Amino acid sequence: MVKDNTLVVLKDIISRVHLDEDDVAEILIGSRHIHLFDEVKDFRKGSRITYELSDILMMAFIVILEKGKQSFYYMSSYVSFNRKRFEEMGLIKEGKIPSHDTFRRVFSLLDSKSLVDTSIMRFHRLLRQMEQEKGLRHIGVDGKAVNATGRSADSKNPSKNANVLNIYDTFSGTCLVSEVVEDKTNEIPVAQALLSQMDLSDDLITADALHCQARTTQVIRERKGHYLLCARDNQPLLLSDIRSRFLNKRNSRKITKQTSDDGSRTIEILRLPPGFEYEDFKDIRSYVKMTSHKRSSECIRYYITDLIKTDEILMGIEEHWAIENDLHKLKDDHLNEDSFRCIDRKAIKNIAIMNNLIVQLIYIYLPFSGYDLHTAKIALSCRPYEEISKLLAVLSSEKIIDQLKAMMKDPKRKRK
Repeated sequence: MVKDNTLVVLKDIISRVHLDEDDVAEILIGSRHIHLFDEVKDFRKGSRITYELSDILMMAFIVILEKGKQSFYYMSSYVSFNRKRFEEMGLIKEGKIPSHDTFRRVFSLLDSKSLVDTSIMRFHRLLRQMEQEKGLRHIGVDGKAVNATGRSADSKNPSKNANVLNIYDTFSGTCLVSEVVEDKTNEIPVAQALLSQMDLSDDLITADALHCQARTTQVIRERKGHYLLCARDNQPLLLSDIRSRFLNKRNSRKITKQTSDDGSRTIEILRLPPGFEYEDFKDIRSYVKMTSHKRSSECIRYYITDLIKTDEILMGIEEHWAIENDLHKLKDDHLNEDSFRCIDRKAIKNIAIMNNLIVQLIYIYLPFSGYDLHTAKIALSCRPYEEISKLLAVLSSEKIIDQLKAMMKDPKRKRK
């Protein structure tokens, strides 16, 4: 069984949350100041600290959300130009504005784990607490190049663009992990190491062809997870076996074929014989052929999986495509992640985490606001501090959270 998408469930129940006058008052009080980064570990020491770490991070957060700019120089200039507004937010004290060097130093030395644990994972834990239904969740492994982080070959210190390996919980719009890797192929051992540290029970792990590795399937199964991995030319013998089995007419009766509602994709699933083994790949139960009809010429992709249920396999394919079409597109088009010019790998990672937090909050904001994604992005760009502060006030209200949890347990709640 496939679990309901967390954000779809939240949208279903949030419309029935009752806000009385006390609740509204609580939200208005909470909106006067955002305590989003108060618990992030401060790496700075001594008595000559001019700015609160939480204030610097909040200023950067607002600039990225409002303007889609990660440049440290732009952050300082924008805050300076909007001094009065940031003073009203309580982020500028005694007229002192952080320089671009201050922003750069903070992001270059910031404790990444603390930033993730006290922000992204706090909201992720809250969303997970609301879940009552059992079933497969989707976890997507997907790398993303940050295209302005390298230096050309004729420069003084040439370097390639950084690649950021992301692990997403797509059901809640949460990026659980971001790791900067120097080369695309380095994603393989990094992904295996990260997955080996996670509890993958009832999780379906999807990944591109780069991660179609025997060791990766072993790690996932050892951690009690399931996998759906794209198979391409990097595994030529495996790909040849998949193609030949789909072409074998004797297997035609064993193939389940299904077309998506919009007719854009056709999925064919070939259940493999009991006890089937292919080299060191762990527990392969099905081969999958996906044909996309979106372009003038058909695009065919093949997958391996330890699953046999059609709905679970279809969910994995659709959710993994959504990473590129939704999550990555939001980072590129709305947050302009590719415009970030920096070669400091720690700063790249921390900016990626900040972008991940913003994406997560945008998706949580959708069911609370009632807007579609386009309108929500406009609202948050125009009034980032005000809208996020109201959202955080709601999420920190024990009374409202109790209502949400009660509704999640309601047996009469309809599935969508």
